[in-house]
Amino acid sequence: MLIEQSDKGYSVSELRVRLGVDVKEALLQLYKEHRVNREEIAGRYVYFCSESKRGRRQHLRRLEEQPPLSTAEGPPCACTRSKRCNNPLLQCMDEQQRRLFAGLESLRFGHGGDSMISTLFNIDNRTVARGRSELLQRDIEIDGIRKKGGGRKAIKKNTSNH
Repeated sequence: MLIEQSDKGYSVSELRVRLGVDVKEALLQLYKEHRVNREEIAGRYVYFCSESKRGRRQHLRRLEEQPPLSTAEGPPCACTRSKRCNNPLLQCMDEQQRRLFAGLESLRFGHGGDSMISTLFNIDNRTVARGRSELLQRDIEIDGIRKKGGGRKAIKKNTSNH
């Protein structure tokens, strides 16, 4: 099948151009029969090989071609080049900064952004969603990483001399 042989899967529009016919219904049927996998990337469905190893490789190649997530000028984020983010900027951030940055990038990406950023930054999907939610609600703790009372309780030292 054409999708299995592709390097990075195909979107509906890419297959329509390549084959010269409407393929939307056929792809939907193949997906329902579990003969292809699909993932929403940048607001459109992309179809991948149903064999997990090949499908993952296609998916990663597709992600590599996505435009950089940051709108800042300069080289694209290293996160777009590999599944795990090795961006030195992220490694210098504390947990709150990473969460808020991931939430911001998710908002920029739009629909499906939480899972995309979770994969790229190698952090939990709920962490990205929480960062996005905090930004939207403007619920950001300025004076510390956690809200008052958050985090692990202090361990009391046993000072008795035995």
